[in-house]
Amino acid sequence: MQAAQFALARLPCPVPLDQLRIPGPRIGYLGAIDPLLDLDLIVEVARRRPDWHLVLAGPIAGLARWQVPTRPNIHRLACLRASQVPEHVSDWDVAILPFKRTAGEAMGALAVSRARELLVAGRPVVATSVPRIVQSFGRAGVVRIADGPSEMVGAIEDALAGRRERGEWLARVDSALAAQASSLEGPEPRDHPGQRLAVSLGVALAAALRIQRIRRRADPRT
Repeated sequence: MQAAQFALARLPCPVPLDQLRIPGPRIGYLGAIDPLLDLDLIVEVARRRPDWHLVLAGPIAGLARWQVPTRPNIHRLACLRASQVPEHVSDWDVAILPFKRTAGEAMGALAVSRARELLVAGRPVVATSVPRIVQSFGRAGVVRIADGPSEMVGAIEDALAGRRERGEWLARVDSALAAQASSLEGPEPRDHPGQRLAVSLGVALAAALRIQRIRRRADPRT
C-alpha cells in the first residue's frame, strides 16, 4: 500500500459494516496472524479487559485455525483489500503490534514498516520491544513499548487516555517520521529539518483527500 492509502485513515471514514457490530474501544492489529505474534499476550489482555474488543485483521499464516485465539472480545476479520484498510484502521482507538520479543530478527524491517504505516494513519500504537521498533519510534516516544500483560494493558490504557491530546501527539508523530526519513535519506538543508517527510506526508494527505472526493462523487452515500 502507498502512504496515501494509510493517510486516508486520518480523515473521516465511514464505519465498515464488519466492525459496526464490534463495541468499543477497539484495539486493532493489522497483519498476518502467524507464529511471530504473541497470541498468549493477546488472550491475556482480552481476559484482563473484557470491556475492550481486540480486532485481528489479516490472514492466518503458519498456524492451524484452532490455534488462533477465540474469546467473546476477540474478533478476527478476513484479509482486507487495500481499499478497505483505511476505514478499518481509522475506526480503531489504539493499534497494537504484539510480536514475540524473539521475533525481532525474523521481523527485520517489516516491524518498522508496519509501525510507520499505523503512525501515518494517525493511530496510537503500542508494541512489544522489538529492537527496531524501539530504536525507530519507541525512543522518540511516539510508540508505546510494553512487554507482558500488565505493561500492555497499562500502555493501552495510557493510549486511550491520551486521545484528548490528539493534535499535539500527531505533531510529535510527524516530527519523528520526518527525523527517521532524514536519517535514512541523507542530510537535508539545515534551515529546513524534516522537510522531505513533511512534503511527502503533505502529498500523501492531499492525495488521500483527492481519493476520498473521487469516491464520494462515484458513490454519494460514502
